[in-house]
Amino acid sequence: MTSKTTVNRRHFLRLAAVGAAALGLAACGGAAPTATPAPKAAGPTPTTAPAAKTPVNITMWTMNYGPDTAVWLQMMQDIAKSFKDKSGISVDVQMCSWDVCRPKLLLINQGGEHPDCADMFWLWSNVGLGRGKYGPMPITEYKAELFPDLEQRFAMAGMQDGFYLNEFYGPVYRGDPRTLMYRNDVLQAVGLNKSPSTWDELTEYAKTAQKVDKAGNVTMWGFEFGTDTTKPQQLVTYYWQAGGEFMTKDGKTATIDNDQMRQTLKWMYDMIWTHKVVPPDFMEKGHAAFDLFTGQSLAITGQSGIGDCNNLDQKFKELDGKWTWDVLATGPKNRVSYYGAGYWGVIRGTKYPYECAKWIAYLSQDENLIRLSQYGGFMSPNKAVMAQPFWNDRPWKKVLPKVMEQIHPSQHPSSAWSAMMVNEPGGVMYDFYYDALVKKVDFDTVIKRTQQRMQTEMDKAAAMEQHNLSMI
Repeated sequence: MTSKTTVNRRHFLRLAAVGAAALGLAACGGAAPTATPAPKAAGPTPTTAPAAKTPVNITMWTMNYGPDTAVWLQMMQDIAKSFKDKSGISVDVQMCSWDVCRPKLLLINQGGEHPDCADMFWLWSNVGLGRGKYGPMPITEYKAELFPDLEQRFAMAGMQDGFYLNEFYGPVYRGDPRTLMYRNDVLQAVGLNKSPSTWDELTEYAKTAQKVDKAGNVTMWGFEFGTDTTKPQQLVTYYWQAGGEFMTKDGKTATIDNDQMRQTLKWMYDMIWTHKVVPPDFMEKGHAAFDLFTGQSLAITGQSGIGDCNNLDQKFKELDGKWTWDVLATGPKNRVSYYGAGYWGVIRGTKYPYECAKWIAYLSQDENLIRLSQYGGFMSPNKAVMAQPFWNDRPWKKVLPKVMEQIHPSQHPSSAWSAMMVNEPGGVMYDFYYDALVKKVDFDTVIKRTQQRMQTEMDKAAAMEQHNLSMI
């Protein structure tokens, strides 16, 4: 059943100002990944449904994954048919493509049209926007019955995006960690035969791998901060590795005016301007680190995702055996890596929360996740998925268990985070990154200015949330 509450244009524009510009940033991982088709697998029998006086029909929105949207949708509908045969509950699975669903999911948090359950992301921000009235609905009360073995079947480090403030909202079924990638053919040619393990070692590797011709032109860059074209995201991981967090756990106070941020910026600044191993135009439009990597012009990229690995496998077969994907080098405090994820959850306003949770439990059983993961081309915190030959047939895939031990969720507890991460001039974090590392603005000046801008945005978001509550 699809529910609908009227949202006027002014209300929508206020909401869009908070998050619409960047809600899909880490959705986390941009375009849907692709992979080869996987064989069908029957789902297990779900928990016996309680007797119902009338037929139950629920709706679900799914986003598109894999090489063919129609094939993905049919797979989901086939699983729904199997579920109905076993439970008597009908599920109408509807396609909501990424470009369409991003604004729709945002409106859900303010009472907009919604299905009973959906494929969702950025739980923490969306809970804040919904303020307990709209948006994601916790299903903690059903967890013991419907998800009794969750902790045994899933690597819980990868499930953080499905929990918030001690509540369970749904299982994380897909993830995209960002980690180190380098051209091992380039490094081996200069006597470097293992992965760099610290920031200091990473710096030395980049300096050693860099090549300059007789005219002083760089023919092989030593390092790029990441392949992600959403530039501010590159900074996030390095700040985490220095021991920093962008805000307090309650999402009320910005926290970048500290030694950890200064240490992060100093290391990154030195990589660009002191050691000169990073292209100084790394933030400019049209600059693509992945193209340099595949074009024999870049030795190491500090952060790369599964999509990069799939692209290398599928489109750059001539580079097979010449690159390595490995855990990140350790920063001053840790070696955590950025982790974008998606989960299946229930929407507030549904008449059938139990039936939705039951469907999600069935959908997230091992057999179904194996099938969906292999076609969709995304890894999963589900242990059975990652134990399949499909996720162990390439060297880079075998690294995933180690990478998953170091992940940090991409989410932040303020609904203003998406707006602050707008990937263009004027965006709070974009301006911060650009001013500090490209324009060389004094660190103290740019940090204090940005912390104030962050705080202003966070205060506005909190006030808007309170206003929205008063309008209910």
